[in-house]
Amino acid sequence: MKVMGYIDTYEKNKILVIYEKMLALKELSYSVEDYVDNKEEKNSLIKSIKLDFSNEEINYEKNWNELIKKYNWKIDSSENLILNFNDNTVLIKE
Repeated sequence: MKVMGYIDTYEKNKILVIYEKMLALKELSYSVEDYVDNKEEKNSLIKSIKLDFSNEEINYEKNWNELIKKYNWKIDSSENLILNFNDNTVLIKE
């Protein structure tokens, strides 16, 4: 991995909030699968969670695309950006 650049704390916090929401939705889906016995209720909840997760994924990608454009980072489709939440470093994983 190589350092792509750095982002400011506000930008990091925006990404962090979305990331944490996505993790929470994953955990919620596991809980619903394990603890909700009513099949209709379970299906309804899972459908709602998947929709929320999908919306957060879109928001996550949108925020990353804005950062890529703002900082004029050049990446190709096979590369992934990774944010170190401790020091705001953006790394590229090839």
